[in-house]
Amino acid sequence: MSGVKHDVRQKYLLQEIENASAIGRVIMLIDACNRFLSEAKDALKKKDRVIFNERIIRAKNIIRELRNALNLDLDPAMGGNLYRLYTYFLKQLIEANRSRTDAPIDYVINQMTTLNNAWKQAERQGLGKEVKRYEERMGTNDVNIIRRVTPTMQQKVAMSQKSGNSLLETLNVRA
Repeated sequence: MSGVKHDVRQKYLLQEIENASAIGRVIMLIDACNRFLSEAKDALKKKDRVIFNERIIRAKNIIRELRNALNLDLDPAMGGNLYRLYTYFLKQLIEANRSRTDAPIDYVINQMTTLNNAWKQAERQGLGKEVKRYEERMGTNDVNIIRRVTPTMQQKVAMSQKSGNSLLETLNVRA
């Protein structure tokens, strides 16, 4: 019976991913990353090195995917800031794994939450719908669409910054 429940959950999750905008997928990735990091902290408290290491690796894989999806050509300043930030997060998780301490994990969770809130604000401001329309026009909704829509995202963010909106102030953090 549990196998059936697992299959239903998997199908639901896949449908949710397919129907999400690129921003929605970024939000999902950050949520998953934070969940893995919280599980790593729990494993650390229980002294379960296997689970701790596995969850850190999963979180690092998500951060690498987010970093690799950046389009650095469109907006080198913002893309560069995000690239450096994600790289710094990876270094923090390497340190957490090496030292078996949770302070670097707490830092990454805190910063990823701030970043996630910025993406959620962008989604609320309608950017997610624009990205979804782009996906529909292009006839695709695969997870790698983030690479193709990042230019649109970055243009909108740049416009909101010029207008004085504080939408992505957190992205100016330099690691």
